Amino acid sequence: MKFPAKEADVMMLAEQMSAGFSKNSSLFPTLPVSIGELKGTISSCILTMNNCIAARAALDKASEAKKVNYEKLVGIMKKELRYAENTASGDEAMLATIGWSVKKTATPMTPPEACYSLTVEKEGKGWLSLSWKKADKGGKPSAYTIEKRTQEGDWEEVGSAVETKKDLVDQPRGLPIYYRVVGFNKAGTSAPSNTVEVTL
Repeated sequence: MKFPAKEADVMMLAEQMSAGFSKNSSLFPTLPVSIGELKGTISSCILTMNNCIAARAALDKASEAKKVNYEKLVGIMKKELRYAENTASGDEAMLATIGWSVKKTATPMTPPEACYSLTVEKEGKGWLSLSWKKADKGGKPSAYTIEKRTQEGDWEEVGSAVETKKDLVDQPRGLPIYYRVVGFNKAGTSAPSNTVEVTL
């Protein structure tokens, strides 16, 4: 039989042991710990467990009271701040006296400008590494699309990247291939970058 893992099972076994040892002292005459100490420890354990239950209940009650008061405080503060904003009519110094400031107008996102300086960093049999620079103006690109075409073909997507570099593998060999990069974000797509030509 294994020693129980659950607290309730341990306490049940302790009660059974206490009662059993008390009734059968002749069978277990030399216990390493006396019956009195066992019973006393059981009583102390029950007391502290009950204290924990009471403390948890008090904590739950205190947490709920805190939540109610905190939400009330936030509600009052928001009302007062709306009043202060209307009263101040954009006067930053006036709002600063209460630790507040004028709401900043959100700047709408704009599409990125075309990236530039697209170059072939390295190349090999059927592969190449491209790198480019993002524009200093316009919206921040969230990612880039890499496009390619042959001399007679249309532009087609060949990969994507979130950094300003990309390794491409399994590329056509033995004929000129043109590559360009287009940046994009939620607001739109940039103009294409400069084009690079490579024959792998």
